[in-house]
Order: sequence, then structure tokens, then C-alpha cells
Amino acid sequence: MQSLRKNKDVVVYIKSLLNEGMSLPYYSVAKLLKVYGYVISDIRFIEPSNRQDRLTISSIQERDDGVALVIFEKSWANYLPIVYRNETLENFLYGFQLSMFKQVEIVDKMEELFIPEKTPDDFVAWLASWFNISFSNEIKLENRRKVIYRLTELYGMKGTKKYLVEMVKLLTDIVIDIEERASFDNEYGDVNKNLSFLVTIVKEPMYHNAEEEKRLHAIVKNIIEKEKPIFTYAQFDNSFIFDKFSPISVEEVVKEKEKTIYIDDIEPSIEEKEDNKLKEDKNLDDDDEDYYY
Repeated sequence: MQSLRKNKDVVVYIKSLLNEGMSLPYYSVAKLLKVYGYVISDIRFIEPSNRQDRLTISSIQERDDGVALVIFEKSWANYLPIVYRNETLENFLYGFQLSMFKQVEIVDKMEELFIPEKTPDDFVAWLASWFNISFSNEIKLENRRKVIYRLTELYGMKGTKKYLVEMVKLLTDIVIDIEERASFDNEYGDVNKNLSFLVTIVKEPMYHNAEEEKRLHAIVKNIIEKEKPIFTYAQFDNSFIFDKFSPISVEEVVKEKEKTIYIDDIEPSIEEKEDNKLKEDKNLDDDDEDYYY
């Protein structure tokens, strides 16, 4: 299969298998043709015998506009009373049968939509939405499939050290180690040692460039910060490369979120004070209007 040349040997290869008497399912042949850049331009149906499986290939022919396939499948005319079976009616029903063929193909492969390894690329996000999960565009498609496949198992480990290690490995192919009860540097302030942990990279994939390394390290940090228990504190050692920013603790994030700046708390400049004084003098007797700065 790997030795096949695109648009050269594929049709010959399929014909050789058919000549050897092999039964080739339409879906497998269609997938192979798609991989090698072929377009299926025409499909015809032929009545299968008792020994032939439906929706298997009878013959294949390469044409200028693509590939023409003949498939073993009963004509819709066979489901009509014998008195109505004739070539004219069969040709008339052929157009409707061909238009419905794609729908039959989808229904026949319906179970594959729910298998993370086999579901089409467009359905990966749909499966993830069942678990209220949305992936960043930075995460590779194959890594998203791995996570969906193990979601039930991962849910039982949620909030644990093993859960964080597994999530990082599945989403980035990076292996990390977590040291619990780690002592933080002074830059993190007073942190409860029992609620802190240190993250170290143990094994990494081969990077194409330094930018990819920084990007994946940032993804790991983001995963840890989002998936760890909110009351814990994470620190990342020198095995991580963060571009122009340093890791922050949850405490700093919470303080930033809780900090609300009111306009009354901002110290006005000298010019603003003088302007405010003039306005106060001007409206001293006006009790119906208030000013906020």
C-alpha cells in the first residue's frame, strides 16, 4: 500500500484484487481513492448473487473526470411488484437510488460517529461538547481524540496528581512530574506548603523550532492552571521556557479577578482637583444633582 504512487497504481492495484476474487467493500475502496486524490465521478449498481455481499465493488474504471465504480446492490425496481419491473422504470428509479446512496452510506457507518478514533474530524468537537469540553486550536487533532477516548477514566481521577500528568501527556505528548508540598520562592509570597506543588518536564517530543517549544510549554501551564484544584498553588521549574512572562500562582489570579477599581478610589491630579473645586462652588446650592469622578 505504501509503495503505491498517487494517481498511478491505485486503480491497477484495486483491479488486481478484484481479479483475485477478493470482496472489497465500497467504503474501504472509496477511502483509499480519496487518500490518493481520486474523485468518484460515477456509480452504477448491479444485481448481486447469493454469494456476493451488497455494497462491494464489482468493477472499477478510470476516466478523464474521475473513477467509475460498479457496485453490487439491488435495484429499487426489485422491491416493486413483478408487473412493474422493466428497464425503463429501473433507469428512472436509478437517479433516486443514486441520490440516496450517500445517506445510506452515512447510516451504515453511524456507529463510527461515536468512536473517537474513527469519527470524522468535524465530529471531534461535537463529541467533546457532550462532556462540556472545548479544545484550543493549538491542540493537535490526534491528541483531542485521545482525551475523548479516555474521558470516562479521566473523570474519576479529576483533581489528582495523576489526572494532571495524564491530561498534559494526552494533550501535548509532554511527560511531567509533580512534586507535592513544594517550597516556593519569595516572589510567590506566603504560600501554604501543603497546598503547593512543583511541575517539572521529564520527557518532551522533538520540536521543529524554539517557538513550538515555547508554545507547548505555555499550553502545559494553561492546562495545569485550569485543571488543578482552585485552592492549590503551582510552580514551574527551569525546565519550562516561557517567553517574556513568568508563571503566576492562583492566589495572584484570584486577587486580580477580585480587584475592582472604583472611580472614587482614583487619586485625581492637581488640575482635576482645581476643576472639581470650581464645579463644587458653582453648584453648591444645587441639591438635586450629584457628581462622581
